[in-house]
This record gives sequence, C-alpha cells and structure tokens, in this order.
Amino acid sequence: MHQTNRYVDKLKNHYPYDDYFQSYYGVDKLLSQYGIDPNARIWCWADNSSSISLYLIGHRGWTQFYHADGSLAACKKYQIQHLLINTATDKDQGEIQYLKNELVFAEKGFELYKIY
Repeated sequence: MHQTNRYVDKLKNHYPYDDYFQSYYGVDKLLSQYGIDPNARIWCWADNSSSISLYLIGHRGWTQFYHADGSLAACKKYQIQHLLINTATDKDQGEIQYLKNELVFAEKGFELYKIY
C-alpha cells in the first residue's frame, strides 16, 4: 500500500525509522485480514510522533503524541476502537494493562486489542 516517497525519506532522517517504524509496513494488510474497518480509530501505543505509525498502517486514530492520557474515558471520548502495540519495541505496557480487553490478534510483532 505504501511506497517510499519524500515524506518517508524525511521521516527516516528524524525518527528511529529502521528500529521502530519499518516494522509497521504490512500491518495494514494484517488489520484488513482480521476484518478491522478501514475507518476504525486506532491508538498506536508508544509512538511519540504525530502520526507516522498511523500513516504507515493507513488508519486514523491517535498516537502517544496526541493521546498521552491513556484513560478509558479518553479512549471513549475520542472514539478509539482499538489499541495497537508493537511488542518488539513497546516493552513498558504496565500503564495500559487495563485497556487490554479482547485480543484481536498477536502476529508479526504486534498485538491488537478491542477497546470497550
């Protein structure tokens, strides 16, 4: 879905692209495979950029940059439907354990949870 372009080239110079964001390629297909609506709002946990992970997975939602308040009330307020965790890099998940309700999938270094 995503091809290398000038935007991605700029990202590589400013963020730990190879260490973190490279793994997001192909997640859009994984979300589609599990029936996640393309309009579903996803919170990409521990992404401190404004929306790089969301751009790479082709979804709307929030990152830690905009959504530092990880409360269930905030998730409901912003209509966040899923929580996406990059398990290879997002090691400290203690503060969001209560959001891990229904596991949708755990594949290719990612976990996706449905938020109620």
